[in-house]
Parts: sequence; structure tokens; C-alpha cells
Amino acid sequence: MISQGKYSQIKVADYSSKKVFVVTPNDTLNYARKIMLKNGISRVVVINEENKIVGIITLRDIASVLTKLASSGELDINLILIRNVMSKNVIKVNPNTSVKEAALLMIKNKIGSVVVEENEEIAGIFTKTDICRVFNDYPIEEIKVKNVMQKKFITVNILTSLWKVIEKVKEGEDLIIVEDNKKPVGIITLSMLASLDERDFIKGKVDYLRGSVNQEKIKIGNLARDFMFKIDTVIFEEERLQKAVNYILKFNIPALPVVDGTGSIVGLISKTDVTKVVALL
Repeated sequence: MISQGKYSQIKVADYSSKKVFVVTPNDTLNYARKIMLKNGISRVVVINEENKIVGIITLRDIASVLTKLASSGELDINLILIRNVMSKNVIKVNPNTSVKEAALLMIKNKIGSVVVEENEEIAGIFTKTDICRVFNDYPIEEIKVKNVMQKKFITVNILTSLWKVIEKVKEGEDLIIVEDNKKPVGIITLSMLASLDERDFIKGKVDYLRGSVNQEKIKIGNLARDFMFKIDTVIFEEERLQKAVNYILKFNIPALPVVDGTGSIVGLISKTDVTKVVALL
């Protein structure tokens, strides 16, 4: 057990990833996506000819583009340049910035990471996953899941279509619980949608013959069960937050459904919730 002020003493340099992948403004969105998916990362830094940081692009940004263009019927992210999509307001910190201050910046700016810069050069990247690692190493024992969980959440069935999920995303939801017989079996995040083939986002029609009559039917496409994060565990609302964070890190999942004593879903705990704890306590 540690004092809550410890997060003001721990430096981002102690937990940030030193290996940072970069792209240029004139690279395509598809190129950035390939780098992220190949290396199991969710963001790349954008640099110019002078190796100066000019932006950042994330899987969430790519997924947002795909969902917005889904209804157009024309999706080719090989034609979209990073400079037209990237976030130009890159939040930077130095290696000696405290974990608490970095967490505050993430919450204030609604972002998932800050870039660590030293002598005007990239020295690392510090994410919400790193904040979870900090909390796991230095937990506040008395905090329970029920104290910080999100009580408002969205659920879909395993047979919910991709397009229905996209509709939820367009309404502002970027973290969705997938259930089967009212039991949580998976999680869908906005960034996960970026890993799908862009053709999956086109709600097309298929011609088929029924006897001698040519008819049309809607293409079914992917269902929630096909692209969700499969989860084999949940967390009870009365359990310690550290246990939930440990699960998130151990199973490399973005969030965990929270259940009560009867097994009913009562909330959701995510990396953002952990970041808020580190930032505000």
C-alpha cells in the first residue's frame, strides 16, 4: 500500500515505451494502419522532414474515418493521407513529468497518450496502459471496483451486425459490452474496428436467383461475435480495483464488464477509469 501522493513522485520515464513508431504526413492511412496492426500498437507519431513532431494518428482515428465513410459505398484508405486525418495538437511532456500530471493531461484533453520529448527529440510514449501498469505496481488498496466503474454502458448481442455496432459508435459510444444470454462474453472498442477490412463497412446488396426470378438481399456481413475481444473473466463490483487492473493487463483487454453477486452486468471498468483515479486522487 502506498500514499496517494506517490503518483506525483513517479516519472513517466520509468514506465513509458522507448520504442516509438513514426510516419510522415504524406503516408497513407492504410500504411499507418499496417504498422500499428503488425506491431500490436494503437498509435504512431507523425514527423516532418526535419524529424519534428507534427501530429499523431491512432487506430481510433482510423476507425472513426471508416465509420464516417461507411455509408458512402467508397472506402479506400490507400487514397487518404495522414495529414488530412491526424491530430495536430500533440500533447508532449518531458521524461521527468509525473505520472499524475500525465494522467491529468490525458483526462483533460480526452486522449489516450502523451509523447515524451527530450531536447526536441522523441524519447518515448506514455499511454493509459502504462498508467494501469503504474497502478498495478502501486495500488490504492481501499479502492473497490464499484467506486470508480462506469454505471452507464451499452450492450449488444453476439449476433448484432457490424452496421448496428457502427450506428452505436456514431451515437458516441466507443466501448460496448457483447453479451450472450445476458452474460458478458466480449468487448468492442472503436479502435478494434480499424482492424477490419474496409470492404466490411460497405452495406452492400447481393443478387441471387430464386427459380427464374432475379432478386436482391442485404449482405449479412460481420457479426459482433466475429470481431469482439473475447473475454473469459469478469470482475465483481465488491472486488478491489487492483484485481481488475491486473486482469486488464494480464489478458491485454481494454476493459472489463462488472457484475453483481447474481452475475448480472452492473458496470464497466476501463483504462480510462484507472487513469482518472491516478489523475484525481
